[in-house]
Amino acid sequence: MNKTMEQLQASARSGISRRHLTPRARARQERVHSPDRGDKTTRRGTISCMGAPTIETIPGVVVWFTGLSGAGKTTLADALAGHLRHCGRPVFVLDGDVLRTGLCSDLGFGAKDREENIRRAGEVARLCAQTGIIVIAAFISPFRADRDRVRGILPRGRFLEVFVNSPLEVCEKRDVKGLYRRARSGSIPEFTGISSPYEPPLSPELELRTDRSTVSDCVCRIAELIDQSCESRKIIPVSTECGGWAQLEGDIASAGTFRAMA
Repeated sequence: MNKTMEQLQASARSGISRRHLTPRARARQERVHSPDRGDKTTRRGTISCMGAPTIETIPGVVVWFTGLSGAGKTTLADALAGHLRHCGRPVFVLDGDVLRTGLCSDLGFGAKDREENIRRAGEVARLCAQTGIIVIAAFISPFRADRDRVRGILPRGRFLEVFVNSPLEVCEKRDVKGLYRRARSGSIPEFTGISSPYEPPLSPELELRTDRSTVSDCVCRIAELIDQSCESRKIIPVSTECGGWAQLEGDIASAGTFRAMA
């Protein structure tokens, strides 16, 4: 580092030819002496090559799954993420259970803590989406105000709310861990759907009835929603880059049906 700076300083004083500098020193000299540096400095996180994608041309969006425990949010998140990665898209899955083991491990399940949990998740999702990543967020997120708050911190069209809808009795049948049973007995307080309310979305971008649909059917519909979001912002749809969503059935055939407590 010091040697490189000394080379730059020496070349500036004595007019040494650029060919005697190391490649790194030449690059630094160009940045220092370029008269129109301010006009050509590339914003961090973009690619300056002509025709290459930048942040503005990559569909960074947040696909927000909301629904009862056991509705199928995690199953869908995993299946969708797998297919998007197959298409070459950068994907980040933000799972509520995982977040509570780290970033939100200090929070409980009261109304205020639930609000803070979603606020933190929303900020993480926003930062990831700003870099062009497709964020798949799977949270019960029972309160409309909390979900609307996340929508409000994202640019228009970058928050896609997906209501993963399954009747309570179906969710309970998928409950191999017995969480609903424990909630009904009172051993788990403030359990969404039993002792704590769930406020379903009034106008979600998409509603999926996972008790009536297969995993692949649901993922196809979400994929179409992402494509529509791309087209509305004049971005090449995801499906164009991976040969169309017709391949999806085979790509996620191993996902099978909705897993218990997903």
